[in-house]
Amino acid sequence: MNANLHSTNLLRAILFRADLVRADLSGADLMWAVLCEADLSKANLVGATLTGADLSTASLTQEEIEPASGDENTQLPPDLNPPAHWG
Repeated sequence: MNANLHSTNLLRAILFRADLVRADLSGADLMWAVLCEADLSKANLVGATLTGADLSTASLTQEEIEPASGDENTQLPPDLNPPAHWG
């Protein structure tokens, strides 16, 4: 898709099954967003805020999630771990 969503406010957005392959989500606010079944393959999440977001069934890798910020309310797929810097 290659969408440019750099620094976009997507607070509480419902992005169910969204095609975000190679999307630039750097600096985007995705707090409490629903990204169930979204494809975030090769997306740029550097500086993205994922606090409380539901990524439980999203397609993404540990490497892609590492540069983002989140918290204990961020729901990740079972094969991913919250990055250490999330606290």
